[in-house]
Amino acid sequence: MQPYHLLHKTELKIERITLRGANLTELAAVVADTLSLEREKVLVIDVRDDTVALDILQERVDADSIVGKQDLLLRRLSALPGVGITAQTRCSSDGMLGWIAWDEAEGRQALRHSEKIAAAVRRTLSRRAIVFSTGAEVVAGRIQDTNTPAIARRLEAEGYSVTRGATLGDDVDLIFAYLRTAVEDDGYGLVITTGGTGAEDKDCTVEAIQAVDPDAATPVRQARLGGDDCRDPPRLAARAIEPAIPRPSCAARLRRGASRTTRAKHSATVKAAIRRPRRVGEHQDVRAISTSLLTHADWLHDRAQPYRHERTCHGARPGFCAQ
Repeated sequence: MQPYHLLHKTELKIERITLRGANLTELAAVVADTLSLEREKVLVIDVRDDTVALDILQERVDADSIVGKQDLLLRRLSALPGVGITAQTRCSSDGMLGWIAWDEAEGRQALRHSEKIAAAVRRTLSRRAIVFSTGAEVVAGRIQDTNTPAIARRLEAEGYSVTRGATLGDDVDLIFAYLRTAVEDDGYGLVITTGGTGAEDKDCTVEAIQAVDPDAATPVRQARLGGDDCRDPPRLAARAIEPAIPRPSCAARLRRGASRTTRAKHSATVKAAIRRPRRVGEHQDVRAISTSLLTHADWLHDRAQPYRHERTCHGARPGFCAQ
């Protein structure tokens, strides 16, 4: 089972407990050991009347180590000097740490059911794709965007639900903002960009992907041809992501069918994405990128592999790439 995110609800309370000369360090250690947590990750943060409050200093926990552990924890606490436990003593939390008080059999059954639901949601999100076309010449209407329709047809034939994203100018902040929003807010399992991977100074799609994730694989497409240009030749970028559940505003926007790409919308998207703190480690779990459905997939796999180190680069799994 994958660890569950606590969603910032990390406080656990033990209520109707009596203390007389108790060692709070020992009390926190018993809680940590019972819940299979590292001892340094559990601290007593408050003692008030008949309540002890503890804080769990980590974002994720193994649910199987939490569910139904109240009776075991209280028995262990009762063995500590200066700690009094009665029939009314109980554990509580505003978040999933409250699962400690569940009936263990019912709790584990509920967890198995939730895993099935989560797997179904993950499958659905991983098949949601969005394609962004980039380039000032496309934005100005000087050339026709033939890449997006071709990619969309190929992905739809493979069972993806494809959204035609905004056409973006050669602006690294703008492209970064739309990519980050698609990955973190809008619930897309596959994000593709076209254009902006050449050697000209205006080409910045790869840089935008690197701004979203500095660990993105960015293999060079061909050897340097020489000359005075100090930039790399045409490149690709690829990165594995974990699809996020769409925010309510995105779901409402999709229902309304709104698709305007005005200057004001661009500005708002850029400001929101740049100001929002990055979710460190949020998208580090997936080990492959979705390249098998794209043109030149084998070429991308062969050249991206050295840049991925221990990660693999094949299979239809969530990811984003620039081509």
